[in-house]
Formats: sequence, structure tokens, C-alpha cells
Amino acid sequence: MSKQEKQFDIGYVLYLVSRYWVLVLSMFILGGVAAFCFNELSTPLYKSEISLFTWNSSIADAIKKIKKNQKDKKGNKVQEIMTYNSIISQSLYLGQRLISDYITIINNPQVRKKTNEYLIEQGFKAPLEYYFECSIKRKSCIMDIFVVSPDRKLATAAANNLIKAFKSEQERLMNVKYAQAMHPATLPNSSFSPHKEINLLIGVLAGVLLGIGIAFILDYLDMTIKNPDDLKKINLLTLGCVPYYADIDSLYSCDKQKKNRQGNSILDTVRVINTTISFFKVDDPPKVIEFTSAMPGAGKSTQVLLLAKIAGAENKRVLIIDCDLRKPQIYKNLELSNPEGLVNYLTDSQCNEPEKYIHSDLYPNVDLMMHGIIPPNPTELLASKRFADMIDKLKNKYDCILLDSPPCSGMADAMVLGKVTDAIVLLVDAGATRAHDVVRNLEQLDSLRDKVIGVILNKVNFKKSRGYYYSYGYYYYGSEKPDSESPTMASDEKPV
Repeated sequence: MSKQEKQFDIGYVLYLVSRYWVLVLSMFILGGVAAFCFNELSTPLYKSEISLFTWNSSIADAIKKIKKNQKDKKGNKVQEIMTYNSIISQSLYLGQRLISDYITIINNPQVRKKTNEYLIEQGFKAPLEYYFECSIKRKSCIMDIFVVSPDRKLATAAANNLIKAFKSEQERLMNVKYAQAMHPATLPNSSFSPHKEINLLIGVLAGVLLGIGIAFILDYLDMTIKNPDDLKKINLLTLGCVPYYADIDSLYSCDKQKKNRQGNSILDTVRVINTTISFFKVDDPPKVIEFTSAMPGAGKSTQVLLLAKIAGAENKRVLIIDCDLRKPQIYKNLELSNPEGLVNYLTDSQCNEPEKYIHSDLYPNVDLMMHGIIPPNPTELLASKRFADMIDKLKNKYDCILLDSPPCSGMADAMVLGKVTDAIVLLVDAGATRAHDVVRNLEQLDSLRDKVIGVILNKVNFKKSRGYYYSYGYYYYGSEKPDSESPTMASDEKPV
């Protein structure tokens, strides 16, 4: 997937979750376990509430005095009401102005000290674990006080005694009563902390988000080639995308002929690749084609056999030559014995007929020259004039010659073979081959760069692809599900 197109949309998130589902699930479980442990290890806290009305409690006495004076002076009723309203409004205004100062007073260490003394007198033992918070509303004379403690009875007693200590400190400082508890402190029946359900929800959500975040980082840092967009960045043409298929050997085996919807779809893809290669130069299509890869296990031998089978079915005379003289694979894939082959011909100076070492009718119209014995000097044999002369001679007999070459990495065999070929096709294992490995191989083949016609992207898991590639995946897989294991199509390392 192109890094420039990676965005946090729903499709990309689903792509990450499907690709890294084990990681996301692990983080989900880890988050839930962490939240559960936090809930179990946290000390339950109880909260008691009490409200304080901060108004002048001696107003009633002032009103009585004014009433008495009005009686003595025989004042009218209107004046009396205006006087009452004035006293009340001034008291409310004063209470609103002073309430923020009351918060400072209630947080005074003297108030905390007196509260603790009252609690000890009531039988509570030190240390007294509680804390409180105060809140006020704008233009209000009411202060709400919340006392929190791991002991619910201590929380209630601390709230009541806190008001008592506050009133005492207020009278000492102001010599007047301006506060009164509106109701007794509440006795909490259940703890308010920890919030177990909320913590559990936060834990699992945090785990999922963490898992997706890690998956995003891994995907962003993943430099493997996964789709044609990644190949475009290194200026390579995609000849075709061959999906992962666990039973790929049934498509090229001479004995197993099991086919299903997915298998037929893969054969259709190989037909398209074969047609694309043949149309590479319409007037002079490539006749000798080398198949190589950046790393071992990309599926070269598998694709060579499938392409040969498809070309043979189109009435073309096809020859497969196993040029991997280090770790030959074709005879293992076909479960054949290892009789004489290419190396035997190249070392037999008395024989000038390569047909002696060619096995006919592997498939209809398809012949095979196996590798033969394992030589100590494979590069020298492939670079010999005898090998080049053999290819020239066989080109007159066959319409197409497919060379199964060793990987490019660390060996010169692929370069040597490139000198006698008309085209070179690279095999890339989707999700396993890194882009810089392919670039390094292209640099190694720099002198033959014009012969590299494109790439076959092999073992693609369309289920884990995003965007329009998913539609192909739906066509290939249909209602069938690929194995849960990592996509490892029959590779060049298939055992005997």
C-alpha cells in the first residue's frame, strides 16, 4: 500500500485489524486484564456530600429590631417592606462576595486540625484518611462540600465535623455567624471509586487503540512489497498478481488434477501473464525467458511450471530448463527422480545432441531438461559457449524456452543466464520480499536492465489487501477461506 495513501479511514483501520488481528486481540486482552487488576487492587473510596448556606444567620434579629422601631415610630407598611428587602439583598450580596473567601477559610490548617480533634473525640483512630473538595456556583451563597475516604463512616463524620470546625473558625475570625449546614452529611452506601465498569471499558478501548496504533507503525515501517503500487515506486511493471493458494501443487502436478474455483482463477491469472509476456514485443516476442527472484522461496519453479503448462495448452512447443544448479527444485515439485540433465550435457563433450537429455511430454507440448548432477562450478558452466550454443540450437525447435534461474542475491548465475535470454521476469514474494532487495538486484542486473520486462507478484493474500485489490480477492477466494497460517505457497524450498 502506498504510504501516501495511508490515512485513518475506516477501510484502512479494518485492513490493519485484519492484518495484525493477533496483535490487536492481544492488546485488547491486555487492556482488559490491566483494568481488572487495577479495579481489584485499588482501594474503594466513598464520598459524602454536604451543602453549606453562607448567609448571615443574625438577620432575623436585625429584622425584629427594625420591626420594633417601626412600631414605635408608627411607620407605614411600604417602608417596612422596602427595609426588609434592602437588608436581605445586602446580606445576599455580602454572602456572594464572601463565599470565595470561605473556601480559603475551610482549607485553613486550623479547620483541618479541629475537624480531626472532633473525629478523635468520636472514636475514630489516627491516621484519619480523608480529603475534601469545595465547589460553588456563580451568584450563589451555597457551597457544596464533598468528603472522600476509604471509610464511609469516616467520610460522613468528617463532613459534619468539617462544617462545625469551619463555623468555629469563621466566628473566631469574623465574630459573626455567616454559615449554616443545609442538611446532615450523606452516608454513602457504595464506593464511587474505582469505577469498575468505566475502568474496564477504558482499559479494553485503550488496548484496542494501542494495538491499532502499533499495527499502524508496523505497517508504515513495513518495507516489503505487497501490491503493484509498491512496484511502481521502483519503476517496475506488474505482469500479474498470483494469489496465495495452499494446494498450488495440484495445478501443475501430472497426477493431481484437483481444481476448484480458486484454482481455476489462478490459472486464469497465469494465462493473463503468459499473454502479457507474449505481447511484450508484438513483432518479435521473447523466446528465451529467464525467471529469477530477489530471495529464495519466491515460487519461481511453481510459476515456470504453470506458465509452461498454459503455453503448451495453446499449442506452443515449450521447453523448461532447470538452470538452478545449486538448489534445483523442479524435480522435487514434480516428485521425479533426478536422472541426467543439463550439467551432464554441458560436461559431455562427446555429445552434440541436447535432445538426449530432454524428457518429452511432461505436459502436452511441454518438454523438460532437468539440472542433472550438482556441479562444483555452476557459474562457469552457465557462462560457457557450449551452453549458449545449446540455447541457439534449441530455439529452432521450440516456440518458447523457460529458464528456471537461481535467485540474484549473492550469485552471478542470473546475470550469466541473462546474456543468452530475450527477457527476464522477476518473482516477488508479496509481503516477504523487501523493496530494497529488489532494487539491489536491479542494480546487479544493470547491464541487462532493458531485458527485465516486469514482475510477477506471487503469494498475494487479497483478503488482507485494501481498496480495489479487495474486489480481486473476492473473485479469487469467493466463499472459500485461505488457511489461517501465513501465506506460503509451494515455494522453491518445497521438500521432497
